[in-house]
Amino acid sequence: FCWFFLVLPSLLLNYLGIGGVILGNPGIKDVHVDPLKYILPSDKPVFGVLFLISSFIMLFAASQTGGVFSCIAQACNLNYFPPVHTVGTNEDSEEHTYMPSMNTFLMVISLSVVTGFHSMGEKMMIVEVYGIALAILMTTTTILYILVLRYSYHYSWWKIIPGFIFLLFDIIFIIGTSSVVEPEGWPPLLIAIFFGFIMLSWVKGRGLLKQHNKSIRSVWLKGNVDNHNKRHFDPNSSSHRSGFVPSELEEEEIQHSQLSYSNLEDTFSTTDEVDLSSVSRSDRKGIFVSTSEDCVPESFESVLVHHNSVPKMIVFLRIQHVKQPRVSAEDRILIVEHNPGAYTVFARFGFYESRHVLSEVMKMAHQCGLPNADLPETYFLHREVVSVKGFDWKWWIPAKTFSLLKHVFSSETYGTIKVDGKASIEVGVFKEIQLG
Repeated sequence: FCWFFLVLPSLLLNYLGIGGVILGNPGIKDVHVDPLKYILPSDKPVFGVLFLISSFIMLFAASQTGGVFSCIAQACNLNYFPPVHTVGTNEDSEEHTYMPSMNTFLMVISLSVVTGFHSMGEKMMIVEVYGIALAILMTTTTILYILVLRYSYHYSWWKIIPGFIFLLFDIIFIIGTSSVVEPEGWPPLLIAIFFGFIMLSWVKGRGLLKQHNKSIRSVWLKGNVDNHNKRHFDPNSSSHRSGFVPSELEEEEIQHSQLSYSNLEDTFSTTDEVDLSSVSRSDRKGIFVSTSEDCVPESFESVLVHHNSVPKMIVFLRIQHVKQPRVSAEDRILIVEHNPGAYTVFARFGFYESRHVLSEVMKMAHQCGLPNADLPETYFLHREVVSVKGFDWKWWIPAKTFSLLKHVFSSETYGTIKVDGKASIEVGVFKEIQLG
């Protein structure tokens, strides 16, 4: 409704009005001349118009900055961008976020572009760059829309033909706008290429790191996780048992699991270098947080192997982000009981949902039926440093960039979750990836 009855008519009046000015003034031949000079009267004050333009620019800048924060937060949640520290600005809405580091970066870049590539004589470099940027945005949106129709909604190709017609026009716009960009106007486009390279390096580096982790794994769960007892929950239900998938566990067994703890040998398998029988158990509840797909978090393996001691109650808390905006309450939490005292809690969130407070996630897990043992809690977070050795002509530069990014953003959960610093421990791990 807003688009068809407000935005579209306004755009039509704007563009048709500018077109009428150009047609009515044959002297406007240079494409770099701003038609706004001919629309505004030159012999009368235009303070009102300037006030409106300034107000619109401020609103546009605020919306653009919020859009940048939102897009980067979603990219971080989907593991397409390094985790950036995020601050919530609205307790009732998770979409309203603020990123101090990105805000500073945008300020520096904006000032550099405006002061370095402003109007040079009669050539308006920023206008030229804006045109090609808008054309690329339209083309990218069309391509993504076609891919969603094809691979998400499984439309046949003949139903997507209209999308290719729009794509043809978008390509024509790119060719037309790129032909008028002077060499001085290309640096802002390099900024976009830089961000694309950062995302490519992060995605490829995570893939290389995942392969490396599989090759050096020394601790893993016995059996298949999917074969263990699972329970869902509905946090809006008055009964903690409401919304459960039928489970073999009865209420008495759940209560009993709060008091008994199985041996490590019954739950985990290890390499010959690790002796589980010699591992000591502390009277604590250890919550090992991870955002990766590993069944056994890196923090738990490091504590077990290097410290030879683990908490009595073990909870693997896996924060998962799915490729949808939000996750329903019924699908939010999934609990797997491997053995009494050893559990995996899957907490699923959409890419719109950020700033996860671990204490709230654990509260939901206890509502689901996770035994709430009377033990002090300690959160273990994973922090790793990656080094790249060897050479591969295709991926050496992205891999080195990923290594540098891991030095800067060394904690995989930083910027995504919140935890009480007094009850958390960061476990450092050094990884060396071999290329070639």
